[in-house]
Amino acid sequence: MGTAGLIKELLFGLILAANIWLVLPVSQSLAQSPPTFGGEIYSFVNSSTNTPPGICRTSSNVSLGQRVVVIAVNDGPHYIGGVTDTRGNTYSQMLWYDNRNFSPGNISIWSAFVTTPLTASSDTITITWDSAIADWTAYAVSIAAVNNTAQCGQPDSTGQNNAYMYSGVISIPGRTVSQNTVIVGAVMANEFVWKPHREWTIYDSKTSNIHYDFFYGTVSSSGHQSPGGTGPPHNTFAGAWVAFR
Repeated sequence: MGTAGLIKELLFGLILAANIWLVLPVSQSLAQSPPTFGGEIYSFVNSSTNTPPGICRTSSNVSLGQRVVVIAVNDGPHYIGGVTDTRGNTYSQMLWYDNRNFSPGNISIWSAFVTTPLTASSDTITITWDSAIADWTAYAVSIAAVNNTAQCGQPDSTGQNNAYMYSGVISIPGRTVSQNTVIVGAVMANEFVWKPHREWTIYDSKTSNIHYDFFYGTVSSSGHQSPGGTGPPHNTFAGAWVAFR
């Protein structure tokens, strides 16, 4: 091989090495980005109604690759039976906590990885309830977006609990599998204001007969998880959450 050929081979090798150096850090960086909470995009509460929200118009856009999380709390027997949107994203049930102790009611959580973006001005998310609703009960609904979650294999884990708080301590225990997760959930607190541990955030708090608190937490290690917190003794609560990886 002549000098020109050697120079050509050397240049090709340098270009190939440079491309590998440029591509690998980007892909690795994307793969390692931990899940984060993106914000609430719809909110509803009513202390007594037989017409809970069906068509929900979101307050902001939802981008490709974000995850929509739909949480509905009902003080009666009703729960989410299905969720769709105008762009055909696929929603699945993550958790249904049918609690009949102390603070009775349902906490229902559904989710979709967004493969077709939603535009707030023209697209909607529709909640279908489990059955026709004739009775008048309380409802609270929150729809939120989270970032950097895997498209498949969700949820990572769940937690749920209810109690009559003789000690004034709240616990909603669960155990995550993945190292990095974002946890989203709801608490029904009867006649008291819930104060979770400082690592956890109440992103929407409503008072309508009782207190409804929608919360999230970002977790960097696997294992036992609970938003915990306190309230006055001799009151009841129920709570549930879903962790996304």
